[in-house]
Amino acid sequence: SEVAQTKAGIIKPDSIVVSQKQAAEAEFQLRNKLAEGQKISFEDQEFKLNTSKPENGGYRFSCQTPLVGYQNLFLPLSGEHQLSNAMLAIAACEAFLGGGEKPLGEPILHAALADATSPGRLQVFRKEPLTILDAAHNPAGAKSLADAMRGYFGIDQCVLVMGTMADKDYPKMLEILKPLVSLLVITQADSERATDSKTLEQVASAMGFDTEVVEGSGLALEYATDIALEKGLPVVVTGSVVLLGEILQKERMEAEIEED
Repeated sequence: SEVAQTKAGIIKPDSIVVSQKQAAEAEFQLRNKLAEGQKISFEDQEFKLNTSKPENGGYRFSCQTPLVGYQNLFLPLSGEHQLSNAMLAIAACEAFLGGGEKPLGEPILHAALADATSPGRLQVFRKEPLTILDAAHNPAGAKSLADAMRGYFGIDQCVLVMGTMADKDYPKMLEILKPLVSLLVITQADSERATDSKTLEQVASAMGFDTEVVEGSGLALEYATDIALEKGLPVVVTGSVVLLGEILQKERMEAEIEED
């Protein structure tokens, strides 16, 4: 409720607000801000998902807005939460481009969604072993990651590489991900805000994880990859946008060296 009240401070008179599905107390705070004539649209109320099915690393789906039903859309992103993100973007574009009174041109919408990318969000980084990068950095993100691992990728066990920021609820994240982890490889991003790897290891060990501490994100991923190949398991890297940024930057630098 407190966060929603703070976020609602940006809502200006005569604006149109679009929102994903919210907890009741958060929705109340957003609606409570509408005394100045604003309009608001909520997921599962004014706009909603009609159908969806996995296809070619993403989803084929249809959705409904107050203006029209959009059919046979393709989104090349993994994770059901990305469908919610896509619908929010569609509703926002309707509001912005047509004042909420004109539907989007479907050829443009199809092309835009088909070109969508989300680096570091359930990103398939390697195929052998399957290596997924996901910047989950709080319990809600960890739950979305766990749901996608089970429901989309069919993963029931993995080698997890994890490094978090010290101000995040990493014990809860570990609790959510624990049933899916065969080995937890703990590392630390190059940031003053990062959780000390020994601290994270102590918490994880107390929770019953099989752990290994490897300093440096690149070395941690290499170690996890070797273990995953031996055990026939996928690798998942998560916990921090900074951690994933280091890995992606290292990959880009190595690719540029190879090209030269």
